Amino acid sequence: MNSYLLVPLRLLRLLLDLATDLLFGAWLSGSHRPPPPVSDVLLLDSATALADKIRTGRVSSRQAVEVYVKRAKEVNPVLNCYVDTRRDFFASLKALV
Repeated sequence: MNSYLLVPLRLLRLLLDLATDLLFGAWLSGSHRPPPPVSDVLLLDSATALADKIRTGRVSSRQAVEVYVKRAKEVNPVLNCYVDTRRDFFASLKALV
């Protein structure tokens, strides 16, 4: 592309980016809510640390799943996403064991 066309196109892109940032920023500014604070320290562990805790028996896999399902329910109103927590999961798990 010719270099004399790049300057106006970059300027146009900059103006469009600025306009969309202002438009969506104003539109979404009233609806922003921070997620609730973390209620369990298990949520702060990395996947490797959590796997190590499960492997060594310091945390059960059931306990880990319950903590994460609880957190998904806590942040769902803020994120406004579909969460299926499978309420019957633990009941069906007990039936298998």
